[in-house]
Amino acid sequence: MNNYTHLRHRISGYLCIALVTITIGWLQPVIAESPVVPIDLAIQHYKDGKYAQALTELEALHAANPDLSTSGEDILYFLASSHFKLEHYAQAIALIEPIPTEVREAARFMALLGRVYLAKSKQLPETLDDTVVISNKSAQTALQYFQAAVNSSSDHALKLAYQSELANAQLVLNDPDSAAETAISALVNRSPLSAKDAKLNAFLNDYGMGLEIELGRVIARVWQRANTHDQRRLQNRIIEAFSNDSNLLYNLGKIFVKGWSVYPDPKAALYWYSQAAAANNADAQYLIGAMYYNGYAVAEDYTEAMRWLQKAASQNQAAAQNAIGTLYQHGKGVPQDYPQAMLWYQKAAAQDYPSAQFNIGQLYLNGFGVDQDYTQAFNWYHKAALNGDADSQRNVGLLYQTGLGVSKDYNKAMEWYQKAAKQDDPVALLKIGELYQEGSGVDQDYQKAMHWFRKSAAKNNKQAQFNIGFLYENGYGISQNYNKARKWYQKAADQGHTNAQVNLGLLYHKGLGVTQDYAAAMNWYRQAANEGSTLAQTLIGTLYQNGQGVEQNYAQAMHWYQLAADQDSATAQNFIGMLYEYGLGVTADSKQAISWYRKAAAQDNILGQLNLGVKLALDHRDQIIPEEARTQLTQVTAKQDELDSSQLAKLATGWWWSGDLTQAQTIHVIGLQKDPDNLDLVVNDLELALIQKDLTRFHTRLTKALTLVQPGAEEYSIVRFYSWLANPQQQEYVQLWQAIEQGPAESTAVWDFWSTQRTILTNLEPTHKHQAELFIDYFNAKLTQSDLKSALTKVQAPEPQPDQTTTPPDPEPVSPNPSQQQLEMQPTQVQIQQNQAPVIQPSVSTASKPENNAVPKSQEDSVPADTTVKDPK
Repeated sequence: MNNYTHLRHRISGYLCIALVTITIGWLQPVIAESPVVPIDLAIQHYKDGKYAQALTELEALHAANPDLSTSGEDILYFLASSHFKLEHYAQAIALIEPIPTEVREAARFMALLGRVYLAKSKQLPETLDDTVVISNKSAQTALQYFQAAVNSSSDHALKLAYQSELANAQLVLNDPDSAAETAISALVNRSPLSAKDAKLNAFLNDYGMGLEIELGRVIARVWQRANTHDQRRLQNRIIEAFSNDSNLLYNLGKIFVKGWSVYPDPKAALYWYSQAAAANNADAQYLIGAMYYNGYAVAEDYTEAMRWLQKAASQNQAAAQNAIGTLYQHGKGVPQDYPQAMLWYQKAAAQDYPSAQFNIGQLYLNGFGVDQDYTQAFNWYHKAALNGDADSQRNVGLLYQTGLGVSKDYNKAMEWYQKAAKQDDPVALLKIGELYQEGSGVDQDYQKAMHWFRKSAAKNNKQAQFNIGFLYENGYGISQNYNKARKWYQKAADQGHTNAQVNLGLLYHKGLGVTQDYAAAMNWYRQAANEGSTLAQTLIGTLYQNGQGVEQNYAQAMHWYQLAADQDSATAQNFIGMLYEYGLGVTADSKQAISWYRKAAAQDNILGQLNLGVKLALDHRDQIIPEEARTQLTQVTAKQDELDSSQLAKLATGWWWSGDLTQAQTIHVIGLQKDPDNLDLVVNDLELALIQKDLTRFHTRLTKALTLVQPGAEEYSIVRFYSWLANPQQQEYVQLWQAIEQGPAESTAVWDFWSTQRTILTNLEPTHKHQAELFIDYFNAKLTQSDLKSALTKVQAPEPQPDQTTTPPDPEPVSPNPSQQQLEMQPTQVQIQQNQAPVIQPSVSTASKPENNAVPKSQEDSVPADTTVKDPK
């Protein structure tokens, strides 16, 4: 449907509806006597757009009132109008044409026939050859009927409307000059509206257009389609006719801005606004200033904007006064001056201008030029909110939600958010969703949260798009769907939402819903990092540290960690501490490591606390353990549910070094309940069981370790050593030697068997004891493989079988539950003295010692444990 069809339907609908009010008094006697649906109800259905229902009811009324009394004419008119609305053009014509001439020639019937024929002219003909003939014939007929309606109408306002329809028909027949003259003539000859006509005009304005606007749109369409010469001629004609009618000239500018039945044309709008402004129209002066302020149709020029705004403000134009305040507040074209901004806002606010009231609230909220005062901010927002300002309604809700300047009240927050939401305010829609997501003032309901987030996201709100992605990623109120999470994060990320960029990068980093792609992850992290996201900077550091998608580069890792740490990122501070502790890209520096761990721990970062506690205990293992170490380990233990199994292994090691074997054992048990197959936990606990003289637990853990450890792994030879230690017989010795030979030529990790731990060897048979000490020296990197083999030969160690030196046999686990009597009767088994020293240091395993300068496994995950953006706000 083209613009003319829209206009025709709009005008006819407005006029038909308006006439109901005029005729309703005439119909009351008929209503009382009618045996069918009352006419006022039928007309109400017509007004509500229920044309099919109105048609049925009006047909019944027509059958009951066949005479052409006044009421009968009205029934017939609305019956024909219902057919017209339903595009039953033939039926409408068939109803009207048979009626007596004096009735048919009444203005309203003539206008209705004009609408019918004009609409009919735009229907497709039965054959293509008939197009022009049928179209022109119907349009010509419509033109005649509209002219008749104009000539016969005695109602001033209705005559203007009929002239507008006549001008439209002239445009359809490609007679723009006549159309323009009709519209101009109608406007020039209009007189002040009577009370009744003013009511009709106001009624039409409720639908967006007054009669004057309708006629102005005809003029605008003619002007836009004319060539340059004809445009000038028409301009001069309009200026000649309306030089003293600034409102008409202003409306012409408005028509070109809004694009009402014309293409939007900013330069044409500026021209007509200028004509209106020359006639001292304050609204036009304000809008010219606004155009210079925004660079709309002209170059942005705040000085020129101020000049025009002051012209309008001198006439007490509230919007201009508010705009001048904005220039002063932001220092555009004038020095920034908050008191001046407040002065101008108050001028506009005194006229109850809601935008100015909102701006005063903003000054108080932020303390710009005034003492920060949330109560005053609330009061001004509330004034504007009562005047229907959606931004203020939303802010009143925010202050109720946060309890700033007013008592916290989630119910009132929801009430004001709902008011703003009715005006489609995207942030209000978002905030309603967040209340449901958080369960603030309402029952927590993720599905309702999703509903409101979707409404806000439809308005392109990036925070709402992020929140939808967050719900999908975590499966809150909906099935977890990483692919949909990615799509919504993408929408928000493309709009520059930093957390969405980070979370989108994390999906690529982890390969969730997408193929794992470190390069894509890096791309999104960099975009967020450029906006100052400490989390993104930290994640870039992890990619460089682990060599994921880029060449491993500890210096680059340190650079990115430092950027985040400078903004107090506890995660980055913890990672810098790790680089210093293990000498990754920097000289190992225990003091620096502890200093950075302390910074992270001070922010309650659990990994910083863990690393600090373990590091302090390790550095003082032969001294008095600092109380700070135990304090940090205690804080971590209270939050142990947040740790994964590898981190629990490190926590247990920290307690062991601190001398609390009971706490270490407890953490081992908790960790193994979480992850029974964690080799670090199994190996550490079997060592602890040996120290604690719990041989049953020792054998249980050893059996489990033998099923978990893989040949060639760092732990393989140490597990075989404990297997040999539990039963230092020929076969176990051979398997241990094979494990050593299968590993690197040199020991790659230092297994610190402290002197106190050597006490567990004291009761071994001397030869086996000596062998055990040689193995320990090897694990402590004091012997090479060749040295070890040579030394073992000197203590008459049995040589490994030649056919077993390359491929070790499957492990044969020791009996998991040997009896105490068996252990005591076998001199080759480990004998633990009852008076053994109670504090024994653990061997440093992969839970706490780096391998080949790599990050310890407890913290080697490519993504830090606390990196997910959990707060969707």
